[in-house]
Amino acid sequence: MSILENMAMGNIIVSTNIGGIPKLITDRITGFLVEPSDPDQLASAVIEGLTNIRLREQIHSNALTVAKGYSIQKTVDRIEELYQVTLLQRDLRQVSGRRRTLVEEMRKE
Repeated sequence: MSILENMAMGNIIVSTNIGGIPKLITDRITGFLVEPSDPDQLASAVIEGLTNIRLREQIHSNALTVAKGYSIQKTVDRIEELYQVTLLQRDLRQVSGRRRTLVEEMRKE
């Protein structure tokens, strides 16, 4: 969560390339990813983030876009959509079950 919060605040993220972090950060697009236990790569990423103004501005813009995709409102919207789809699927199963029952009853007659 702290990665998204910092992206939303406009901070440039420098992180290790482990776990779920690469799902949020694309190297040199929405932040910097470095290999764990590589202090030279970490230092290079920090220095580039501080000195390359154009890249920093691009990363800042891209990171804000990613962070907005995880807003509370978007999350609520996704959950509501999931509920609607689940209810629709349930309703379709019920209709299908009723139709099968009607067909079976008609065959018996």
